[in-house]
Amino acid sequence: MLPLRHESRSRALVILLLLLVPWSAQGLPAPGHPRQSAHTPASITLTVVDENGLAVPGASVTIAEPPQPPLHLTSDYDGRVSWSPSTPGTYSVHIAKPGFYQFSQQGLQTRQKSLRIALTHEQIVRQQVHVQASTPGINPERISNRTTMNVPEIVNIPFPVNRDIRDLLPYTPGVVADSTGQVHVAGGETFSTLYLLDGFDIRQPVTGALDLHVSTDAVRSIDTVSTRYPVNYGRSTAGVIALNTGMGDNKFRFNTTDFLPSFRSINGIHFDKFEPRFTFSGPVVRNHVWFFDGVDLEYALNYIPGLPSSADTNPLIRGSNLLKFQGNLGNSNSLSGSLLVNNYHAPYEGLSTLNPQQSTDKHDISAWLPYVRDEQSFKNGVMLDTGFSVMRYREGYEPHGTLPYQITPERTQGSNYSNTVNRSQRIEGYENIYLPPRHWAGTHQIRIGLNLSHIGYTQRVRYAPVNYLREDRTL
Repeated sequence: MLPLRHESRSRALVILLLLLVPWSAQGLPAPGHPRQSAHTPASITLTVVDENGLAVPGASVTIAEPPQPPLHLTSDYDGRVSWSPSTPGTYSVHIAKPGFYQFSQQGLQTRQKSLRIALTHEQIVRQQVHVQASTPGINPERISNRTTMNVPEIVNIPFPVNRDIRDLLPYTPGVVADSTGQVHVAGGETFSTLYLLDGFDIRQPVTGALDLHVSTDAVRSIDTVSTRYPVNYGRSTAGVIALNTGMGDNKFRFNTTDFLPSFRSINGIHFDKFEPRFTFSGPVVRNHVWFFDGVDLEYALNYIPGLPSSADTNPLIRGSNLLKFQGNLGNSNSLSGSLLVNNYHAPYEGLSTLNPQQSTDKHDISAWLPYVRDEQSFKNGVMLDTGFSVMRYREGYEPHGTLPYQITPERTQGSNYSNTVNRSQRIEGYENIYLPPRHWAGTHQIRIGLNLSHIGYTQRVRYAPVNYLREDRTL
């Protein structure tokens, strides 16, 4: 029986060691991070945020601690970087990211265990400022084929119709536009591309087209990803186009564009086109709550020669309004909400010399997209991102009156035979959990997410009789 007792003790000892190894390994330094001595300062955590307190991931952080060589780091999903100074004393920090103004500061003390630095977005300003924008660089940790346009490109590129952001997208390599204004990424169909607005799907729920309109002046950056995009974009097969809109800060800002209309001199002097845009932003409660409002309007008087002077125009009216709010519930929680509204009205769609006003359709489109988003950061480096949106889209082609529709050799007569109204909606919700970076033979950032959406569609179609009339020629 004695040998059996020794064998049992040996097994118990082995099990105890196996349990202690993972526990003791937690105290070992990560690869590339030497063990701190009694004279080495504790680890310092630096958090990079924007002017409204939102985390800025992917920022390039350079730590200079002479005589040591500069240390180059990249902020994680929560905007944090951590490092251990070699000796007590001072150090300098330089932070840069495209779309933001650079930040540099010297004489920082190593005794500060945490530091919070705010980067300011590039703005369209009408004053002289002494700042330097961040230059785009190569990020070795980015594996996807990504192209980004920030405020300087959006403002300075002279694209043809600057009221429609879709006309700017073909200036991105790999993106082309067709005759209808829809864009195609990497040669794919337009419905194969995922279009996002502040992280939410804005495709037409049924066709998948980019029909929702947002003011060009409200867009802060455009990200285009065509290959090797992350798995959370798995709903697309051609690529991803993400529009990120602006937000106010502690200064009131007002911007106007194209407030002078054009005129035409045909059958008298009339308005030709009027396409005003303006944005207004600022604080609701300083340092806590901000707002942003971007309005885009269009009025075009389309003239068709060859028709009676009282029935030769099709006045087109289009408008969009993006209203956003953001409030910080402390330093670690940010709640934002927005409402995007679109309207389009063409009273005589299809007007031509062969199709008079009475035989055309009233073409109306109305769409609205409210969404809410909450970002919560925790002390252990975990960040929780939650969002919910509802998109409703209505498009109608309705005739003028109920007169019989007739097709003659000269032109059509009566009211159009087709009456169609389409209604669709998308309900979307997502939950993303960003875990703190792990150092296992390199830096790894892990994200766990869930995205749910529901699409509904109804259509009402009514057709009236169509009469074909021809001339009766007798020999």
